[in-house]
Amino acid sequence: MRTMKTTYAVLLVTAGGCIRKELRNVVRVWCGELTTMDWEVSRGPRELDSHETGNVRFACSGSIIGKRVILTAAHCALAKPEGYKLSTVVVGEWDIGRSPDCNDYFCAPPTQAIKVENVIVHPGYEQKIFRHDIALIMLKEEIKYSVTAAPICLNDKPEIVINERASLVGWGKLSGQNNVVSRQQQLEVPLVPLENCERIFGESVPVNEGQLCAGGEEGKDACSGFGGAPLLLFRQGRHVQVGIVSFGSENCGSEGVPSVYTNIAHYYRWIVDNSPS
Repeated sequence: MRTMKTTYAVLLVTAGGCIRKELRNVVRVWCGELTTMDWEVSRGPRELDSHETGNVRFACSGSIIGKRVILTAAHCALAKPEGYKLSTVVVGEWDIGRSPDCNDYFCAPPTQAIKVENVIVHPGYEQKIFRHDIALIMLKEEIKYSVTAAPICLNDKPEIVINERASLVGWGKLSGQNNVVSRQQQLEVPLVPLENCERIFGESVPVNEGQLCAGGEEGKDACSGFGGAPLLLFRQGRHVQVGIVSFGSENCGSEGVPSVYTNIAHYYRWIVDNSPS
């Protein structure tokens, strides 16, 4: 009899931002960079300490919005290479190449690897055109909030300030990088008119009010591995998630070529209605 080996996909999360800056600065020193970004579910090639057998692959990124709820893109939640199933969310990660994450002053708490209970994908999601590219991942156990794991605030205001600088946070490869970097990275990109994305992508992928357009500066873009990652603005002393990485161009980092994000404000009511009370 041939033994079948099960393989599992893992989603890593950026952790917590619904905290005011002065409180989050307490953790700014850990590992030297981006320590305020403690609300993302991370992703990367670290093996998990698990009783499961088989191979592990890391699928995408997401953000914590509740003790058992992760916000991500539908194309990430449904990304299932042959033989794989979405299994686990890893919370509290920063550098996937080291454990624990430490610097000269501080060592972060251990990461939390939590099993997925179920996935809620927007009912209108269309894979080929990234329409309604949003999903919620429900966890079997609650996240233990800490300096490296806390919920992000969600934007519910549809008004966008053109050219306002937004921060993209996640794991993967930025423009100009030949290899994936093990630590969480941050990139600032400008919010630009939706028409900019319509001009680039409109003939093949319709762009609508459920999306945001950001980027287009030479050498500044997330080229791979950032799917599902949060796009953030800093408002009234705290970070607010305004978008989710959806799709971009093969000409990553080219002048005048922005990327497309799912618009949080457009889906705010859907997120609230489908999250546990």
